[in-house]
Amino acid sequence: MLKNLLDSVEALVFDLDGVIADTAKFHYEAWKRLLEDLGFQIDPNESEQLKGVGRIQALETLLTNRGIDFPYSKKVELAERKNAYYVKLLSLVDEGFLLPGGMEFVSLAKERGYKTALATASKNAHIILNKTRICSYFDVIVDGTMVKRTKPDPEIFLLTAKRLKAKPEKCVVFEDAYAGIEGAKKAGMKCVGIGKPEVLSNADFVVDSLASAVKMFGNEHY
Repeated sequence: MLKNLLDSVEALVFDLDGVIADTAKFHYEAWKRLLEDLGFQIDPNESEQLKGVGRIQALETLLTNRGIDFPYSKKVELAERKNAYYVKLLSLVDEGFLLPGGMEFVSLAKERGYKTALATASKNAHIILNKTRICSYFDVIVDGTMVKRTKPDPEIFLLTAKRLKAKPEKCVVFEDAYAGIEGAKKAGMKCVGIGKPEVLSNADFVVDSLASAVKMFGNEHY
């Protein structure tokens, strides 16, 4: 139960895309456009493979799925082109892109004395945070520009715990990606999956959204 996870911790760590903000779809659209540039179509079933990992890793997954490869310099070029497509789409973002229940859940957590943090692999997180005006809700923000290794490596979560001044075992991570959950577990943290249980089978607990979690968390007997 959610209560069992949260009763024994002091800090809650949130992913951004797909957990707090509805921007994960922009990554998918940007990858779709890049593949079309290369003469391929994207398969909707590939979206889960792309969540929570770095650009090069995501690109390599897409290339491998099609049985092709490029020199690393070409991969960097393609990843930068994908990022340009993504950043252009971010011009559409405003406070309306916050997912239902997200900030209500974070606000409840702060009221109950939890430390709160954002740990996102995105190197464009500051754009989303500024456009949605949610920076003040988090005690600590760690993004992809601050780490060398991407999820599922635990680096981002260990750095987040350090900045929160909290032990990893006293943190619960909220993630929508299998890779993110794997990274959190490697860091020694518990993890709540946001999405489908059959996809996020490595999570300690799964809810379909933070809106559902609010209903549990808002109840004293959650």
